[in-house]
Amino acid sequence: MTIKTNLSAALLAAGLASAGAAYADDMSYTYVEGGYLMTDIDNVNVDGDGLGIAASAALNEMFFVFGDYATQEFDNNIDYDQFQLGLGGHWPITEVLDVVGTVSYVDAELDAGPANADDSGFGLGLGLRGRLTDVVELEGGINYYDLDDAGDDTQFNVGGRYYFTPAFAVGAGVQMGDDFTTWKISARYEFR
Repeated sequence: MTIKTNLSAALLAAGLASAGAAYADDMSYTYVEGGYLMTDIDNVNVDGDGLGIAASAALNEMFFVFGDYATQEFDNNIDYDQFQLGLGGHWPITEVLDVVGTVSYVDAELDAGPANADDSGFGLGLGLRGRLTDVVELEGGINYYDLDDAGDDTQFNVGGRYYFTPAFAVGAGVQMGDDFTTWKISARYEFR
């Protein structure tokens, strides 16, 4: 899985760096987003789905604050909620490609009938975001989470968006952790 993910990230970077037109200035870091999530837990026969919402607000030309919330219901009446709030920065590598870094506070809650667990910790992220054309955007990255009780996890994500207008886009992506894979379909509205 790591080799495939690294290969995908390398292809993403090569494709974005070779794109010919200057569209990165069009990328907004102020947006709201909602989506449908489907998660498969590895090594056990447990699947889940749910909804996620996210928002980001640019503080200036380089920094932004962000937050997201996801709730999923799994087989056997297991519910999982996760909230994240953080600060990020983006720096241009080329005219069409930004490197994006984040630091965040993470809170997670698992409800499995009589067994409940709450946990919190921090997250660090590093990724690439860029435009192939004026309507196609790709992103990919790596996230590290360290929770007090659950321990740490390194996750890889890759996704893309298609812009129907300069502000409205639909997207799809996948996030892979040590023990799970989550697929996401979303809609985003950007404020410019």
